[in-house]
Order: sequence, then structure tokens, then C-alpha cells
Amino acid sequence: GTPSAAGTASFALVVGGQTCVLGLTVALPVGVITALDCAGATTTGTLTAAAAASSVSVSVPYTGGNGGTHSGQTVTSTGVTGLTATLTAGTFASGSGSLEYAITGTPSAAGTASFALSIGGQSCTLAVTVGEQICSAFVASGVSKVFMCHNLGANTSADPLTPSWELNGNYYQWGRNPTCLGQDGADGTNPCSSPVYGAAAPWGNTTGNDNAGAITGWSTTPAANGAWADGSKTVNDPCPAGFRIPTAAQWTGVINATLNPRTFIGSFTGGTTNYSSGIQFGSSLFLPAAGFRGTSNGTLFLRGSDGYYWGSGASGSNGQSLVFVSSIAVTSVSNRNSGFSLRCIAE
Repeated sequence: GTPSAAGTASFALVVGGQTCVLGLTVALPVGVITALDCAGATTTGTLTAAAAASSVSVSVPYTGGNGGTHSGQTVTSTGVTGLTATLTAGTFASGSGSLEYAITGTPSAAGTASFALSIGGQSCTLAVTVGEQICSAFVASGVSKVFMCHNLGANTSADPLTPSWELNGNYYQWGRNPTCLGQDGADGTNPCSSPVYGAAAPWGNTTGNDNAGAITGWSTTPAANGAWADGSKTVNDPCPAGFRIPTAAQWTGVINATLNPRTFIGSFTGGTTNYSSGIQFGSSLFLPAAGFRGTSNGTLFLRGSDGYYWGSGASGSNGQSLVFVSSIAVTSVSNRNSGFSLRCIAE
């Protein structure tokens, strides 16, 4: 016959003067559905580049369920990698229902994470949006500003809150907007035919490749007054559209704001391959202790122990800057020919 439902079918047997109850298990059928609607999926929670997913799930509707079981599935993302969609084993509804996929992992970048779903005899591609990571800090009492999460020239797919060589970025002279970036002789030939005002740091893809030597074409002529300015973003400002170099007043506000608790991370020991140190303001603004490039030829100094970040203003013949070591952060003035890090702030 045809069992009416899943469970235990009991038979009262009487034969040869004896009786017993025979119990047989009736299993649910293998689950099938007639349609799986990835386009109609709804997402709970948000995904942000380089930030671990937390309480993120996606509900994918289906139709034509037969009330049968499924074993779940685990699917890794393509496009934006680093994510996993997990559906636990369960039962399809009879008719329409939805499947709840938990999204875990850390997305490698902003964009679209795609998951190839296949279950119950149906398949579709689930697309989930991963947003840009937002890093911010208070620049005055009650005034919060968005910063870029990475130093200019850094690997923007790297976790901005975990120290690594990929976060150091380029080094820039005050007032300059370099058109090409140099390499030192130990790591490759210099591809620039014009003077170089910034240098990739490090060059290559390992922590041991420090690009610490002199830079061919490093300028010893300071940029003119007004090349960068506090009042407006100049054409020499290398920050991307919508961002600019912070003013010294903004850096001072970051340092002094009580809502930006300071955390000094790492050993703060100088070394060309020490990428473990930096300062974090609040919960989302981390500045690596990337050191600086010297004024005469761009040789690297104090990586891992000191951080130097330009401000947009000038002070006499110098440029304004943010400087920090293992226990203190201050605004200062520095020789314009030095190569410092840049962290752009929203205009």
C-alpha cells in the first residue's frame, strides 16, 4: 500500500495463538522541488569587504516541494571569494517554502559574491552584494569623518585592521602627486623616466622583500607652497575622488577625541621587515607604523617603530604631519622631501 505519512506503521499480529505488535519505520520521501528562486532571495545582515561575516543569512524561496528530506549543502563563493553558504539538512514543505543559508567567512573584496546552489533537483546562482568597508574616526567633539580604510597604495583587499606588509602602501613627498612609483635596485629596475616622488613599499609579494633601499630619481627640491592646502583639495592631492589629505587640525582631533580610544599594536621595534606595529583609533581606523623615506635619496627608515602621515597644510618651509611611536601620537612639522604615508579622509 501507500503509507499516509512518515513515522511508525504498527501491525497487530495474531497467529498460532500468539500476538505481537510489529513496528515498521516509514521514512519521508527524497525531497524534490519544482523551482528554486535565487532572484527572489532576501538577505539578513550585511557583508563588508575584509570584515568577517556576522549573523548574515539568505532566504531562498522555492515552489513545488514534495515534503521530502534534503541533506543540505555547503557552497563556496566565486567572484568575491572567502565566503561560504551553508544549508543544514532538513525537510521541504509540501508546496512553497524557503531555504535558509547561513553566510560565513571573510569576503576578499567589495562586489558580488556568487553561490552555485543545487538542491532538490533544481539549481540557480545566488548573488550577494559585499559592500566597501567603512573606517571612521572622530575629528572633533561629536564630528565623525570617514577615512579610507587603507594607506594610499596599499592592498585594499587586505584586512585593514590586521597588521601585514600589504597595509604599508606608498610613501609620498609633501605636495607631490606622483605619476609613477619607483623600485630600489635590490628589488627591480626603476620603470620611471621622470623624477619619482613615491615608492612602493614593499615591492613583491613576501614579507621579506622590503624595498628599503634608495630610490632613483628621488627629488631633493621641496614642493612649492600651496601644492597641498588645508582650504581645498588641490590638483596635486593624490587622494581619489571624494577624498583628500587630512588637515593637521583633523589629525589633532583624531588624537584628542575621547571617543577615539588609542590602542598601540605590535612590538614597535624598528626593522625593514617589521610590519606588525601600528596605532588604532577607535574601532575602525588602523594606521601602520610604516616608517619614512629619507630626504636625500628615499632610503627607508624606522619601519615597525614609527608612523609618519602627511597633513595637507604647510608650516614655514615644512609640511604638517601626524607622528606616532609606541606610546604617543602628536601633530608635527616635517621636511617636505621626506616620504611619508598618506591616509585619505572624505571631503
